[in-house]
Amino acid sequence: MDHYGKNVVEVPPFLIAERVDTVVKDGQTTYDTVFHQVKNFSLTNQLGEQVNMDQYKGKVLVVNFFFTSCPTICPTLIKHLRRVQDSYAKNDTLIQILSLSVDPERDSVPG
Repeated sequence: MDHYGKNVVEVPPFLIAERVDTVVKDGQTTYDTVFHQVKNFSLTNQLGEQVNMDQYKGKVLVVNFFFTSCPTICPTLIKHLRRVQDSYAKNDTLIQILSLSVDPERDSVPG
């Protein structure tokens, strides 16, 4: 596929569809697989700006949880996320990686 970059990272094929919608348009029937969707929520990003899930409609979201003082698994996680990001270099609008901190005491925007 042309929209992948070098060193493609395969996404595991264990996504389970919630349902398949039938769409009839101009006499043609098509089917659309619907996967689980998270309801909209709003968070503050590292720049102090409010962001919400509606801003990422139409993209595949890769969400991870981390904390900046994590000395063990977090650097490895970030390294692997970089590989995912690099694999979509030719079409970086397909995915959005969101890293959510689980340590708001240390990982918050200075106020």
